[in-house]
Amino acid sequence: MGRNILLSGACGTGKTTFAIEFLYNGIVKYNEPGILVTMEQNPQEVRQDMLKYGFDLEKLEKDGKLVI
Repeated sequence: MGRNILLSGACGTGKTTFAIEFLYNGIVKYNEPGILVTMEQNPQEVRQDMLKYGFDLEKLEKDGKLVI
């Protein structure tokens, strides 16, 4: 059923943006919950950074669909 995906790469290559887009689409299009684990940014930084791309992560967290 569920899968774990590890995304790695050099700093500034878009890993977090790709991961959030992947998770966001899974939640919105397929009603699949998701978890983001990051070692570089705290959850508030991720939420704030992704707002500029139109991803309202706080709403998804409040709905119980996403954990950062």
